[in-house]
Amino acid sequence: MEGQTALTKGVVVTKEQQKENTMNVEIEEVIIKELTYMLELHLQHGPAEYFKNVEQMIAFILGSIVDGYRYPRSWERNLLIPMNLVANCQEHNLYRADYGKPEGE
Repeated sequence: MEGQTALTKGVVVTKEQQKENTMNVEIEEVIIKELTYMLELHLQHGPAEYFKNVEQMIAFILGSIVDGYRYPRSWERNLLIPMNLVANCQEHNLYRADYGKPEGE
């Protein structure tokens, strides 16, 4: 498909979406229900991290996952290990200050 940059488990990100910082992801209804309940509890009981909506919560969760990839000794990396999301390669054990694939690779 023209303009595609990634196809992973049904998620397609086009170059246009990357420029707009948008992506469409299908989330099961039961997961949305649980995230909505989590948000409700956060709003009622004052969490350490404040979210106004489920989208902000999801963005925070995804940001934590990304930081786990970039910072091998971070607390976020500990989220990835039990989910088997750490690649078995030397590159995944190196600190990266910038997002995305390092230049020159």
